[in-house]
Parts: sequence; structure tokens; C-alpha cells
Amino acid sequence: MVWETEDSTARFEEASDWFLRRLPMTDDEFASDVERARRTGFWLSGVTDAAAVREVMSSMQDALDRGVPFEKWRDEVGPNLTRAWGGEDAPRVETTVRNWIMRSYNEARWHQQTSPAVKKLRPYGRFDAVRPTPDPTPVCTSWNDKVMEIEEFAKLGLQPPLHHRCQSSIQSLTRRAAERAGIITPSDGPGDRAQKGWGKYQDEWEPDIDEVDDIVPDLPVRPPAPASVDDYREAGYFVDDAAPQKMDDVFGRRLTPAEMDRLLAADVLDLPGARVDRSIYSAGARGDLLVGQAQYFDVTGRQLANVIRTYKTRPGGGIVAKNMLFTLKRSLQGKGIGSRVILSQMAAYEAMGIDRVELDASWAGRYVWARAGFELPLAETERLKKRMQKWLVKKGWGKDAAGKAVSRLRTVQDISLFATRDGRRWGKEFLLTGSGRMIRGFYADVGSPEWEKIKKYLGRGRDA
Repeated sequence: MVWETEDSTARFEEASDWFLRRLPMTDDEFASDVERARRTGFWLSGVTDAAAVREVMSSMQDALDRGVPFEKWRDEVGPNLTRAWGGEDAPRVETTVRNWIMRSYNEARWHQQTSPAVKKLRPYGRFDAVRPTPDPTPVCTSWNDKVMEIEEFAKLGLQPPLHHRCQSSIQSLTRRAAERAGIITPSDGPGDRAQKGWGKYQDEWEPDIDEVDDIVPDLPVRPPAPASVDDYREAGYFVDDAAPQKMDDVFGRRLTPAEMDRLLAADVLDLPGARVDRSIYSAGARGDLLVGQAQYFDVTGRQLANVIRTYKTRPGGGIVAKNMLFTLKRSLQGKGIGSRVILSQMAAYEAMGIDRVELDASWAGRYVWARAGFELPLAETERLKKRMQKWLVKKGWGKDAAGKAVSRLRTVQDISLFATRDGRRWGKEFLLTGSGRMIRGFYADVGSPEWEKIKKYLGRGRDA
């Protein structure tokens, strides 16, 4: 998928943050120190009026926050740019907004893709120029669909945009997806490179407050506009009118569609070997719960995956996320998809201030979550131990031997690990076949030692 400025209305908070860190510069200020300007500035070629630069920058920041299409932005700001440039120049206006919007999207996306947690799961990148720009250049068309380790694109100076009006992007891939597509080394790739001045992101930079005061003393500080129902619908969500208020109730603010995507792990839920024809995302309020759901379907309408999560406030304060449902078509199981989804969601929970995760488990989940390190309330653990003791007796154990063995097990994870010297894994067998249809009440507190153990276990590639 290529980000397109004319019709992309999905909010991308990281892109907005990246843009907000720029310092407005006149054309003369840019020319006086080109390297510093490329790293820290926002400028408009040919514009020497500082007030005009600030006005355009503010309007583009607002466009990023609200997901305003290019045509609407052009109608609002075009006349001011025309006056600043001293004449009618519609192509120049379009080039300006395309360049800055695409640069902000791509650089913010790059910092997400190369963060340690994401890169561990998706270490490869695919250059995507499926829909070339109106004036395509050899570099984008020749690199289209080429797959390498993601950081190789940076070393080669191939971080989009690569030229004026470029709409290319780099999509991160899992190792499995990259292998299916065909991995190349830099020496195997085309020799085409970005146009001069393009293709390389600058080092991470934060503005010095004194520098900001000197250059733009009158630039207002404007908080991002809260997400609305329309924002979600424009981003492709089915959402009810009560959802934004429920976000305020639970999180103390409106989540952006990009944040809801993270909570549903939409950024990592690739389905190797499956042809996803359509996906449905939804958010709504149900009583005291905020509910999010992501569904994926093939061309026949058969459901491939279904993720449902709820969020609510705890009586004593804090936020609880509950993993209500996660199903995968049988042919997609055992490929590590579940582990990637849960790890991604755990990272989102940490980032968004969620304090506890809860879930009820059936089928394989009865064993997986116990083995991973999720806990159960004491009463539920004791009920499970009594059931296990009876189950062991039915399997041929003596009553005293079964009672003695079970008495040594303190947690549900102890149960999952219980085995005899002959290698038989009694605990796993019990959880999968003898523990009942559903085990209710699994939980993990974010940041606890058990939480870190769960991440470590899932990070080994265990499929949830």
C-alpha cells in the first residue's frame, strides 16, 4: 500500500509529531545552512516571507492532524501560497504539500519499523511503488517489490520520498513473508538511486526551546484535535456514536484510529499463505466497556481471523484490557501468528497506560496462557487443582499419590509444567483435555515479573 496525499484521510499521529518538530524557515535561511535546514527545518522554495511560511506550516500540521485531503488543503491555503510566490502556480502548490506530507508519513513510519520491538518481528522491508507517481522516475520503478533487510534501504539512500512528488513507501515484512517474496542483497539490486537531496532521513532531532523562541516567537502551541466518529469512519472503521465518549471515560482521552489499530495488532496481523480479500474494523461502547474488533476474510467470505478486545476502568483506578476472542483458521495455526499479535498488543498496552490484561481460555489457550505465565486467582487455582487430582486418579494414579503430586503445585504455570520422570507431560495433557471447556480469570499485571516472563516465552515463537 502506498500513502497517497490526495485521498488518505487516516490519522497518523507519529507523522504529525514528526512534522511538529520542524522549525519554519524562509528560503534565505535554508540557503544559509542547508544541512541544518534539512535536519531541522520546514521551508518553501521561493518564499522569503516568514509569516507566510509559518501560516502554511500551521495549516499543514492541521491537515495531518485531521487527515484533510489534498484538494481541500489546496483550496484553503493555495491563495496564500500564490501571493507568497507572487503568481499563480498550482503545480508548485501540489508539489509542496506532497513532498512534506509524504516525508512526514514515511519518516515517522520508518522510526516505527526500526524500533527494536517491531524490527524483531518484522526485520525485512519491501519497496512499494505499486501505483507510480504522475512523473515516475527509474529509481522507484526499478526498486518496486524488492525485498531486503530493512536497514539496507537506509544504507543505500533509498528511504522514500526519493524525488519530488514521490509516493513510494517501504513496507515491513516478517521473515516468512520476506522469504516468500524473495530476499535480495544490496549488490543484487538495481543501480538506480534517489535524486540528489532525497532518500536519506536525518538523525533524530529535538528542537532547542531557545532556538524556537528566537525563530518563531509567535508560533502558537496547539494540542492535537481529539479523534471523532468521522475520523474513525474515514479510516475505515465501523464505529458507534458512543465510542469516543467511552474512550474519554476509559483512557481519559480520544484514541486515534492508529492507536486503535495498535491495540488490535492490525500492524502485525499478516496471514501467510492466506489471500485476505477484505478486513473489517470496528469500535463501540457496550455498557462500561470500550470494544474493538478486527476481522479478516478470504475471497469466498470465509473468516480467516477474528480479534476482539475490551477496555474498562478498574474500581481502584487503572485500565483493564480483556482478550475476549482470538481465532485463526486452522490452516493458519502453528505459524507464530498468535505470538506476534499478543506481543504487539502487549507493547501497545505498555505505551497506552493499561495496567492489567485479563482473559478466559478455551481449547489450546488453556495450556498456552498457563505455560506462558498468566496467573489465576487463588480460588480458581485451587478449583483447578482439585479437578486435576480427580483426573489423575481416573488416569490410574493412586488417590494419595495424586493428592501429594497436586499439593506441590502452587500456580497454574506449575500445573502446566508438571511431568513425571518418564517424560509424560501430565500438566499439559490435563489442561488440554481434562480441565473443562473454559478456564476463566487469567490475568497479568503490566510490568510485573510475570509480564516479562510472558513476553520472553512468546518471543521464542510460541504460537498463541
